Amino acid sequence: MTKMTEIGAPRMRKEDARFLRGQGSFTDDFVEVGQCTVAMVRSAHASGRCTALDTEAARNAPGVIAVLTGADYRADGLGPLVCTSLPPALVTHRPNLGDFMPIAGERIRCVGDILAVVIAETAQDARDAAELVSYEVAEDRPVVTIDDALQGVAQVVPGLDNIAFTAEAGDRAATDAAFAAAAHVAEADVTVPRLLACAMEPRAIRARYSPADSRFHLITSTQSPHRLKQALASLFGRSEADFHVIAPDVGGGFGSKGNLSPEEVLLCWAAEKIRRPLSWCPLRSEAFIADFHGRDMRGRARLALDADRRVTAAEFDIAYNMGFAVGPSGGVSPLLCMRMVQGVYDIPVAHSRVTGVLSNLRPTTSYRGAGRPEATLMIESAMDEAARRIGEDTLEFRRRHLVPAGRMPYRTALLDTYDSGDYPALLARAETLFDWAGFDARRAEAAGRGKLLGRGLATYVEVCGVFSERMEIAVEATGNVRVTAGTSSHGQGHETVFAQMVADWLGVAVEDVTLVQGDTDRVHFGRGTWGSRSIAIGGSALRRAADALIGRATRLAALYLKVDPGAVRFDAGLFSAETTNDTLSLKDLARMSYSRADTPMEIGLGLEGVGYFDAKPQNYPSGCHMAEVEIDPQTGFTEIRRFLCVDDVGTVINPLLLDGQVHGGFAQAMGEVFKEEAIHDAAGQLLTSSFMDYGLPKAQEVPRIETLFQGTPTDTNPLGAKGGAEVGIVGGVSALKLALRDALAPLGISDIPMPATPARLWALIDAAQSTDPPA
Repeated sequence: MTKMTEIGAPRMRKEDARFLRGQGSFTDDFVEVGQCTVAMVRSAHASGRCTALDTEAARNAPGVIAVLTGADYRADGLGPLVCTSLPPALVTHRPNLGDFMPIAGERIRCVGDILAVVIAETAQDARDAAELVSYEVAEDRPVVTIDDALQGVAQVVPGLDNIAFTAEAGDRAATDAAFAAAAHVAEADVTVPRLLACAMEPRAIRARYSPADSRFHLITSTQSPHRLKQALASLFGRSEADFHVIAPDVGGGFGSKGNLSPEEVLLCWAAEKIRRPLSWCPLRSEAFIADFHGRDMRGRARLALDADRRVTAAEFDIAYNMGFAVGPSGGVSPLLCMRMVQGVYDIPVAHSRVTGVLSNLRPTTSYRGAGRPEATLMIESAMDEAARRIGEDTLEFRRRHLVPAGRMPYRTALLDTYDSGDYPALLARAETLFDWAGFDARRAEAAGRGKLLGRGLATYVEVCGVFSERMEIAVEATGNVRVTAGTSSHGQGHETVFAQMVADWLGVAVEDVTLVQGDTDRVHFGRGTWGSRSIAIGGSALRRAADALIGRATRLAALYLKVDPGAVRFDAGLFSAETTNDTLSLKDLARMSYSRADTPMEIGLGLEGVGYFDAKPQNYPSGCHMAEVEIDPQTGFTEIRRFLCVDDVGTVINPLLLDGQVHGGFAQAMGEVFKEEAIHDAAGQLLTSSFMDYGLPKAQEVPRIETLFQGTPTDTNPLGAKGGAEVGIVGGVSALKLALRDALAPLGISDIPMPATPARLWALIDAAQSTDPPA
């Protein structure tokens, strides 16, 4: 058999050439004849009743075509966005999912709530007219924080409490019994701020309604075009065939573009009413109050230890601020956090409970990592605290509790069964490479320079690969190989990695493989790209499509070579048989299939294959991340001196692209720990409303990190691959946060808020140095 040469090769991305030349095609690049612009009139208040809405001046403004309101939307019989991410079997409290109508009626639900849709000939006309819409609001006290919601300072949905849902996993009775018998109890509180996704490309939208065939055509910056198609069909009460959704080149998503948004609904609705193509592209300040937000959780982790200093039980209480409603994907992060919070540790019994609460803020969705970074931070913080409580090295304490490789697959005390992994080997490799034992000398050297050095480690596991996927491969008569993908790349490099895989399997050149994606009229079905699913799930479907194509080609080759199909050999793109000197390539067979009259119709015309794959069971990447940070006590400034990732993502298709994914995830982890927070005041106003206020890591601030992939292939899919796109943030947040805690521990500082900005760290250090040192 010919040795594979592309799978595992660090090939540069094919798609980068057009991006670097400015030849990408993003949503805002599409302009149609007669296209007009939409401006949204948004509420400046977080909660209350809209007692008056006057659109007359806007309707009469220059260039204005129409002004539509919530009353118009409801008069047309249209409904809300629907949450599809809370399986009834997991929910233990009758859900109050809030009111997610895409445009407000009488109730104002958050700052940025849409009150009116202004449509004009130009963007400037639309913005000017939007300023002429006046409204009056009888304000209510807003619910802003988790505490506000739980204390019931006001009701987000009148007449109902603010508990959106609760869910539980594990054995509460057994956990309570273990804590009652515990010799030691360790406890850690975790708070993760609300974040903004800040994708490079805003959520631009183009919508057109075609009366000739009664179809909606939507071009939008989305991660999942078919999901939008299905959701729109359901909301409008029409056939899916009436909706054509295109995701062209998409400039990042991180979960914020993973599901249907209010603006996508409203532009389709408005396009049908006025029979003109519509465009909407928010400025960044509008995007900050219009996009789905991420995170905004707090949790308490408790560990019970016996007299032998062994963890016997774990208990987790988690709360998420969902915003004014639970959005379509709003349940993903809370439920994944609840499931994965046991981590990589062999803990006999556990119980986790998550509560989603409503507030007068923007709804949240799954942001990169989606609950797994929060889960890792909870269990890793608790393990650190337990080790300190009993006076044991944090690494050794973890090592004693890791699930051994010999116990895979491992059933946790919560909901999951880990498929594969060697957690002790990952920790041992990281320990050696990082020189964990040499830390004391490095700390002393830093102290000699007046700096505070700390180290942190995070051993993590996450769950990836959700639902099924469909992929197609066809060899055209020209010999070009066309992959039609149900996944939808928005920066992952699918044009390259899928071409590498197909090149190996079919023996063709990478350059001869093209990718079709993101168009519901050209792609029969697909679930899009999110949750680190594209390689493990999409790639496995692609493998089956390749097998189907080879099977069909084998039958054709047998016909043309005049041999039995069992006598045909396929190697390096060529079909042959021992009884003949002739060989046929895939290109030969495709051309002959289309052109020869003797091709039996039971084989069919053309050369193609369709593959399906279902993620049952899922896969569980894991790893060990270590960080070393240095704090200047005079300024509070933190320097990341070193960061090491040893990750198990199974089979690696392209290590260069995977390395880039890990670096990107780490940069977002760095932002989460040190810079990023969507801050709202008591009135529900977003104070960090631009990049002047909302901090993102700058390129020069992100250090080069060390990455190593030490894979344990999984048998959950034919590739042996696990999800790899989110590992950088799943382990990175905890390693960085715990390194900060370790650096400040000599000063008696243990409660470090995120983001740990220089001002916050300086204040903590100053307060600690102004008081007596801890006993």
